[in-house]
Amino acid sequence: MSLYKPKSPFLVASDGVKIIGSSEIEDGDFLYFLLEKYMPYSEGYKRHYSILKEQEVKITINKNEQKKLGDYFKNLDNLITLHQREREKLENIKKSCLEKMFV
Repeated sequence: MSLYKPKSPFLVASDGVKIIGSSEIEDGDFLYFLLEKYMPYSEGYKRHYSILKEQEVKITINKNEQKKLGDYFKNLDNLITLHQREREKLENIKKSCLEKMFV
């Protein structure tokens, strides 16, 4: 089971993809991170919508706070990605230097 947030308003996808929305949630990033937190465990080949519709999550924060939280986690996610890329670059440099030292 995977979770994907499209970057454009339309998504062409294969069978089994469900778009989930709520009248209480206005910010897409907030909804994405909320679903990521409460993602159900895979139960094999079962329609995931039937699993998700059984989940109930009460939203007690207003739409302005949802926007702020969505932006915060999106920025945090981007920062983690940047640091992971930097680490990979440094590991490649280290590997290259060791190969040159110990031919």
